[in-house]
Amino acid sequence: MAYVYRHIRIDKNEPFYIGIGSDIPYYKRANERARRSKFWKKIIAKTNYEIEILFDDISFEEAKVKEIEFIKLYGRKDLNTGCLVNLTDGGDGLINKVYTPEYRKNLSNSIKGRILSEESKEKIRKSKTGQKHTEESKIKMSNKAKGRINTPELMELLRNRKGEKNPAFGIKGASSKSFKGFIEVSKNDIYIGKYEGIKDCAESLGVTATKVSAVINGKRNHTGGYTFKRI
Repeated sequence: MAYVYRHIRIDKNEPFYIGIGSDIPYYKRANERARRSKFWKKIIAKTNYEIEILFDDISFEEAKVKEIEFIKLYGRKDLNTGCLVNLTDGGDGLINKVYTPEYRKNLSNSIKGRILSEESKEKIRKSKTGQKHTEESKIKMSNKAKGRINTPELMELLRNRKGEKNPAFGIKGASSKSFKGFIEVSKNDIYIGKYEGIKDCAESLGVTATKVSAVINGKRNHTGGYTFKRI
């Protein structure tokens, strides 16, 4: 299963990148700063940005279609059609990509003899662990989001993921292709029960799915007194 996400620059309160990923539930690609273009990096060097998951738990084919739709909706900077720094029209990652001689040369030089040592890998891992926004950044993102108005075109696209229009409608838990195992729940070392998925577990216990995921992933010790383990 897959998802579609967008990056929104805080200074202008506008999207600047549309992408897709399949690393549910942790959304690693959506949060990743590596393997981004120099244009993407120039923007985050100027401003903080917000990550929004637009479509979740859909087929990869559906995600590619939605990626194309959103890139077309916002337009690309390199083609002078909009505000996105995407370098393709989406879908398979190669549609309408412009390969300049400079790009080819830089790409070739960047990968020649590139071997990451175990020490480098460990440093990268540690640099991402526990990475948090400052309180000032959180306030700025919150204030910017309050005034955001979605266009009618965007709302129409968002409506397509609801109800029976969603290809994953009615398919959940152990029947889903993305099922990764049951969630075992305890509180104060007392076994509570098990659930088919993070969403089902969160809704039943009255906690957020994000925090349940964080506990499973080792980023939190508990939430609401509950501990979770995937079995």
